[in-house]
Amino acid sequence: MFKLTTPTLLIQNLYNLFVSAVTSEVSYMINIGTLLFGLAGIIISTVYILKLKKSKIQVYKFLYISMILSVLLTLNSSVQVLYFTWR
Repeated sequence: MFKLTTPTLLIQNLYNLFVSAVTSEVSYMINIGTLLFGLAGIIISTVYILKLKKSKIQVYKFLYISMILSVLLTLNSSVQVLYFTWR
């Protein structure tokens, strides 16, 4: 099973930021909200990596925050693509 660690979650947030930037470029508009969510994910990831004390509760908290940010990024990009498709 793939083990979720803080570096992999940081990489996941960087990937989400890249995907949102590409999606914004495709739709001819830079979506500031999407980029801010991605940057917030990267900042939270970095802070947790620096302050992590190997506590399972903190790791799970970090995992939930990352998952919420990923879902928000995905929803934001999907809504944006649908908007430009139907317009």
